[in-house]
Amino acid sequence: MKRRYLAWLAVIAVFLGGVYGAWVNKYEIYDYLSLKNYTAPPLIAKLADDSTMTDKGRKIFYVNKPQVSDRAVFRSQCLTNSKPEQTIVLGCYNGTRIYIFKIDDVELDGVEQVTAAHEMLHAAYDRLSAKERKKVDELVMDKYRQLNDSRINELAANYEKQEPGSVPNELHSILGTEVKDVGGDLENYYKRYFMNRHRVVDYALSYRQKFDDLKKQVSKYDADLSLRKAEIDRLNNALQAKLDTLNTMKSYMDEMLSKNRVKPYNDAVDDFNHRVSEYNAQIEKVKALTAEYNKIVEERNRLAVQQQNLANSLDSRFNPIDGR
Repeated sequence: MKRRYLAWLAVIAVFLGGVYGAWVNKYEIYDYLSLKNYTAPPLIAKLADDSTMTDKGRKIFYVNKPQVSDRAVFRSQCLTNSKPEQTIVLGCYNGTRIYIFKIDDVELDGVEQVTAAHEMLHAAYDRLSAKERKKVDELVMDKYRQLNDSRINELAANYEKQEPGSVPNELHSILGTEVKDVGGDLENYYKRYFMNRHRVVDYALSYRQKFDDLKKQVSKYDADLSLRKAEIDRLNNALQAKLDTLNTMKSYMDEMLSKNRVKPYNDAVDDFNHRVSEYNAQIEKVKALTAEYNKIVEERNRLAVQQQNLANSLDSRFNPIDGR
């Protein structure tokens, strides 16, 4: 009886050990089955290569069957009317799939790579044990508070507003793809997923720099145009005063001429003609300054349109509308 009891205990122990082992290795089993017959499309493989994903990072990325979609398809995959987005959305991870918004503008090279890495990190975060997630959250939040970056602060506030409690998860992806110096412990953690995380950050910094450069140039033009307009307005006001003076002088001279008072008329002619020459010269100066002003306005507006077009290229929320 005792032997039979011990035998049953052995069977139960083996069974429980198998269950525990299957639980511990659940992702290994799931990944194996998911990727058994999977071959990454060339574009997806390139995104993994460009973002220097490790074998672990690549596996997590591929398991979620990433897809790069154009605007219309992406909207159906990542945007819903029931939960309208307040910020630009470039990708999403829904627990089983990763979707990436297709960027056609060559000026924004790197956006898809950063988005791929960002969404892969969301999937990786999902796989952390409660104990490990707590530790990673502490590292992420500590670094976030140290940064005090206004742009990232605004992003975090938007995420907290849209989905309370999601900030550590979102910052886990943001810091991992957009911040170069994250500290030793956090950097070592990200090495699980990237061979060279800084390359991903360089992509992010590069396309963000394009926006910053355009914004700075437009602001520089605006400041210059403001000064030029003030000068043109000042000259135009001075021209009006000169014209008023000339009209008064002309009325006086016409009156003298009508009364046949030749001497007062002749005495005023030289001064009048001198003032007319000054007035006409100032008109030509204002015309030249106005032409320069308009040329700068055209260049400023061209850059502003370019800036807006880049922003529109990144915004998946709106579909273009055909005219009639």
